[in-house]
Amino acid sequence: MYVVPQHWHRGDAVLLPLSPLDRAVPFWPASGLLYFGAFAFLLLTFLALWPDRARAARFLYACLFAQALGMLCFVLWPTIYPRELYPLPASASRVSAALVAWCRAADLAVNCLPSLHVSTVVICVGALRGSRWFRPALLSGVPLALSTLTFKQHYVVDVLTGMALGLLANWLFFRSSMRRSP
Repeated sequence: MYVVPQHWHRGDAVLLPLSPLDRAVPFWPASGLLYFGAFAFLLLTFLALWPDRARAARFLYACLFAQALGMLCFVLWPTIYPRELYPLPASASRVSAALVAWCRAADLAVNCLPSLHVSTVVICVGALRGSRWFRPALLSGVPLALSTLTFKQHYVVDVLTGMALGLLANWLFFRSSMRRSP
């Protein structure tokens, strides 16, 4: 699903204006470790939910819903982030440089709005609500979501729309359990 909007989208990608907050957030190449950590977060959330197969299934449906809606946005209204404004600093470590190079080569940056990294993190945290993993997920989810800004992959508006998408997915697929949880 992710590859399709990279190569097939309606019209030219739109470059959004950088907000003052977008400009104020520094480029930290090392935050790529957190950025890519979202994939491990997704897997760990699924494993934590696995004992409750019904909840694990709702989690997968919520993730699929967010991915499908996000991909539709990417195809219909592709947005691009101006990565060229943020060259790799000479002080970047080899690992950071490798992460930036790989990400910028593999990801064509026409899929900014909404941030699926952020929606995934929100869905993970929401799915763990009421479990012993909720607080650790919330504490680790915040820096994972913010890394989309410091790794210069997303605009602030992408983060906000990613949060909204994640909250919508949680509401649609977990609302009955949300009413019962403390």
